[in-house]
Amino acid sequence: MPLNEADFIVCEFAAKQPTGKTHLRWGKPAEVFVQVQLPGRGAQTAALRARKWVGESPAAEALQKKLALLGDQGSGTLHDFVLYLRRGGKKVATLLWSAKDETKTLAELRALLGQVGHLAFSEALAYFDEGTQLGRSKVYGRATQLLTGGLKALADGYRSPDLRDDTGSYLVLAEHLDKSGKPDQAFATYSRVLRSRLDAYRQLHGLTGQ
Repeated sequence: MPLNEADFIVCEFAAKQPTGKTHLRWGKPAEVFVQVQLPGRGAQTAALRARKWVGESPAAEALQKKLALLGDQGSGTLHDFVLYLRRGGKKVATLLWSAKDETKTLAELRALLGQVGHLAFSEALAYFDEGTQLGRSKVYGRATQLLTGGLKALADGYRSPDLRDDTGSYLVLAEHLDKSGKPDQAFATYSRVLRSRLDAYRQLHGLTGQ
């Protein structure tokens, strides 16, 4: 059953990790905005590449139930994660916590936020975009690093039982080409692998947006 907008809790979530900074805004049940700022890149670049994903996530109801039970938590400035919650324009709660002090409950909450916002996919897409741009400029070494970062971010989130996945063999080939001193071919193969897995994720989750 679709979420009721009258009871919907709007959330803004910001995460700061070694792989970059992520900002999520879930303002409507079937619409979420995501920005990913990669290490060494400015906030303006992240804003220009902001994504909007359309469609209500299967995890949306479970996340809304958890959000409704939350109250203010944390204080100070030394935190890795920030979550702001509002309902009907009024504050519900503000939560601040660090990675080292993250409880099981907060970890589960963050996992649901990741599912609703497709955060791993969004991060992998940011790495792909940046890597592709550098590859076109023939900066193959750094481009390959970014593409492998995207593969690590996405992990196996693209897989489904009926997926015919041959990207593993291409990944082995890419690694061989890289070690053999063929950076241009290695880049092209890594790019093919990541693009294929991103496409598989889109199809698996019926993801639309930009």
